[in-house]
Amino acid sequence: MRRRARRITWTSTWLHHRGLATVESVTRLRRELSNWLYSMGVSTNIAYDLVLSCYEAMANVVAHAYPPGTTGFLDLDARLGTDDIAVTVRDRGHWKAGSDQSTGGRGLALIQLLSDSVDLVRGADGTTVDMRWHRHEG
Repeated sequence: MRRRARRITWTSTWLHHRGLATVESVTRLRRELSNWLYSMGVSTNIAYDLVLSCYEAMANVVAHAYPPGTTGFLDLDARLGTDDIAVTVRDRGHWKAGSDQSTGGRGLALIQLLSDSVDLVRGADGTTVDMRWHRHEG
């Protein structure tokens, strides 16, 4: 099964999006990611943690990756494996000076709490957040 909605494409094993990082696109992506997970039989608990973590990572792109008044790209790639689910959220921006947990945000801490593993890489070509969850509870 293959479905296409705007710039979101998914099959039974992967979901991909590349588009502008806006509040509207992140809201739509959150809904599509949730629909994809539930249609693939992912448990409610895992899907909830995954969708909330991804939403936080995507919201960070909107809030922190690009200069005020500008919009850049957001990439979301999710892969449903036999034993795990891997999701990558990527931007092409630059982390704003002063944009860290000490300025009030708790998104990264929440992502780390809800994910089985997280790898955050900030570089000259953007920020990448790789998250993983065990597919089966217990």
